[in-house]
Amino acid sequence: MDNQTELVAIYVGEQWQATIVKELLNDNGINAFIENELMGSIAPWQIAAGGMASVTVMIASSDYVLAKPLVDEFTNGSNPLPEEADEE
Repeated sequence: MDNQTELVAIYVGEQWQATIVKELLNDNGINAFIENELMGSIAPWQIAAGGMASVTVMIASSDYVLAKPLVDEFTNGSNPLPEEADEE
């Protein structure tokens, strides 16, 4: 990804689920990374209230249309995304 690319959240969840989603996307040619990966595993309550949904999988906004169906299939359509991703 170049430094001009806007990043968006495609998945919010626990560390182990986010890792699966990231690998699923990478396996399908979509560059993805986990935001707050280290803090999400050390102190998830500092990232999200109650420690739930402590990490976020980020992708380029240009990949959102391709990635959304893959993530929806993994989550059975029950992925709580932050508001900014829903506006895409």
